[in-house]
Amino acid sequence: MKIVAVMPIYGRPTVTGYSIHTAQRIKGIDDLIVVGSTPEDEATSGREGAEYYHADNDPLGSKWQICFEIALAKDADAVLFLGSDDWWRSDIVMQLSPQLKNNALVAPYEWGLLDLETDKAYMQSYSERHDGAGTGRLYDAHFIREKLGGVLYEPDAPRAGMDGYATRRIEAAGGSIYVSPRAVVISLKGVSGEQQIYRTDDLIHAKSIITEECDPKRGYFDTVRREWKEWASNY
Repeated sequence: MKIVAVMPIYGRPTVTGYSIHTAQRIKGIDDLIVVGSTPEDEATSGREGAEYYHADNDPLGSKWQICFEIALAKDADAVLFLGSDDWWRSDIVMQLSPQLKNNALVAPYEWGLLDLETDKAYMQSYSERHDGAGTGRLYDAHFIREKLGGVLYEPDAPRAGMDGYATRRIEAAGGSIYVSPRAVVISLKGVSGEQQIYRTDDLIHAKSIITEECDPKRGYFDTVRREWKEWASNY
């Protein structure tokens, strides 16, 4: 199975650079594609030696669709969609890919949130939503080609609901979704000097997510804290 990972980026050079660095360690991906919109984005990608493409950031639906078009053009069997402020376990593909045989989308159930400004950590699991986290999603490229004509995102896809938009497109075309309880993604918030669309408070109060505050010095959170501090000090 050929797996192409795609990551749309926009600004936030430090945390984005860290995310690209983390993504390059994921086992089982054949290519990592970064799609940005500014000279700064290209420079961030270049520092990490990632394959870079340009796309306007508005409309966002077009930019995310370009990510998938590039992956499909590389004859991908599956597309791993990654966020630009996240950390993944290196074995996330091995956690997700076995379920892709019978599903059009496989997504992580557990989503950790580490706020670097307050040093607070939260583990979030999805309650009302059945489609899992929006980052670290593995899509069946053959389903996108054959059932959706290669188009997962239209230009008018709503910025505030891009994940749900993709879910609805897949379900409308008869695709099934599996949420993997073993896959973990951790998002970093509160990076000094870097504007992020959603702050920690916005996310932990979302109705579709059950949030539990955790010890930031334990488990995956401690790993991310240590890695981030080392990364940021050398950036």
